[in-house]
Amino acid sequence: MRLIYCASSMIPSKTANSIHVMRMCSAFARNGVDVDLLVPSPLDGKLSIDEIYDYYGVINNFRIVRIPRISLFGKGVNIIYGWLAGIRAALVKQGLVYGRNITACAIASILGANVIFEAHALDFYRRWSDKLLFRIMIRKKNLLRIVFVSGQLKEDVVQLFPELEDRAFVAHDAADIAIESNSSFSNEYPGYKLHVGYVGHLYPGRGYELIRDLAIAAPWAAFHLVGGTEEVLSDIRQDATTPSNIILHGFVPPKMAEQYRLACDVLLAPYQSKVSTNSGIDTTKWMSPLKLFEYMAAGKPIICSDLPVLREILSDRDTALMVEPENPDKWLESISILESDQVLSRRLAENAKTLFLSKYTWQARAKAVISGYLNL
Repeated sequence: MRLIYCASSMIPSKTANSIHVMRMCSAFARNGVDVDLLVPSPLDGKLSIDEIYDYYGVINNFRIVRIPRISLFGKGVNIIYGWLAGIRAALVKQGLVYGRNITACAIASILGANVIFEAHALDFYRRWSDKLLFRIMIRKKNLLRIVFVSGQLKEDVVQLFPELEDRAFVAHDAADIAIESNSSFSNEYPGYKLHVGYVGHLYPGRGYELIRDLAIAAPWAAFHLVGGTEEVLSDIRQDATTPSNIILHGFVPPKMAEQYRLACDVLLAPYQSKVSTNSGIDTTKWMSPLKLFEYMAAGKPIICSDLPVLREILSDRDTALMVEPENPDKWLESISILESDQVLSRRLAENAKTLFLSKYTWQARAKAVISGYLNL
């Protein structure tokens, strides 16, 4: 049986959702599934198909199928793509349609295909057209399951639609197993007692301001920021308050990011009380950040914001140090503790990696979300 993954992500791009999609398709294929990934036509064709797999650091074990991006009077690009992808997916005989694009999944279900829909926030329920399609889709028996990336998101959606209880499934995000490395920033940036890392985008709510304050308060530590748009990085460089121990590495392709995580002594996930995606959607209540699982896979001690949804994954002083988002003194204290207490640092890192290996690999996630439907 084939799995047809309908995604809204631009492939390639710098977004976390594009990484998620590519990793999941590769993991489905590693589980023995024949996979087609349907994505919108690219804005440019700078990378060949083979280069795209290499960019994301995944093997070429599934097909990438381009669906035209068509607009009417300058509007409707995503909606039209969703219709075309849904129709294309439904035409595959004995296929299972899986995806995060509400239009594509709803159209496929209306046309009789078996569908599993994955939700990362309530963004699929904002426009009136999306609401209509979602309500139609959940009435279909061939909507086999809705996958939610957090228990809180499942709870909120099931509260709105109690009839979904039996088809609701929680699967937090995941990461690939990290390849052991002796990478270290100590040789390249000597003179610092600790190398603290943050790998990811610098959208509002991701905690850059907190990192800057920590760097000012802890000149004995280097703070390595990997990611961010050129516009944001330019603003940071031109800001007179940016301390010299903040080291900007800029965006690196997903396949390279692992080496930066492995080169750090401590990894930060300083999410604030309101966290926005690149499209401005607040996901604080429901998020399941790729960053956390990639940090766990790296086997480094983690300091993470103490938010209820992140407690679904980590626990304080067991797999991470959990700190109130807006309490810089506690963050500074946590960094100092990990610099001085190597026993605690090793225990946190080992516990987090053990938990990751037992529950949060991409291959385990891919198998879990379609278990029972593709005879895995």
